Amino acid sequence: MANNESEAVAQEAVASTSSSPTTSVCEIKIESVVKGYHHFRIRPHTDIPLKLVAEENNEHDIHAVGVWMPHLCDIPQQFHNDITRKERGKQPAQKVLDIAGRQVGRVPANLCRMFRELLDNGTASKIMCHYTDDVGLSVKPSHHEKFQKGTKRLQDRPGGGAVLHCIYQVTVKNEKDVLSTREKLENIVANMGTEGTLL
Repeated sequence: MANNESEAVAQEAVASTSSSPTTSVCEIKIESVVKGYHHFRIRPHTDIPLKLVAEENNEHDIHAVGVWMPHLCDIPQQFHNDITRKERGKQPAQKVLDIAGRQVGRVPANLCRMFRELLDNGTASKIMCHYTDDVGLSVKPSHHEKFQKGTKRLQDRPGGGAVLHCIYQVTVKNEKDVLSTREKLENIVANMGTEGTLL
């Protein structure tokens, strides 16, 4: 992917501050998860849309897409001191100003390839992620790894680790492409079990 295309994937989705994004005729919503909470330990704010960033150098998946908090300068000031995770044992409380600009997790492998394709070919103008204030376990694992390395389909194994529940919102540029895009996403989501629902 060229640098300018990577910039498009990494566009910061901060135009809206609604935790329940509305859907226009050119928007498609997917109820899914952000992978990797058990690793990154970042609990985002429900009213701050998260940005998607292409991980060009990911050695496991060339299509990988990270989910990030926007930089502090792009977050409305009234949210800066909001606590997103309460103090737990030795873990201090998290505030927005502490986690701004940090990685939250990754888009599930099942979805990230399609997200990259939709952005690269110009079908989608942007894809946003809205955390829905729920943390859970990924579906029951067959073993300790979630990601199945070395497969052509680059799909997640069924489970392992903690995830953040979210809604991905795909904005399609042209109304004529909405139906075909929805059908493509529907086929992908059908293989994600409880971790993917087309709304």
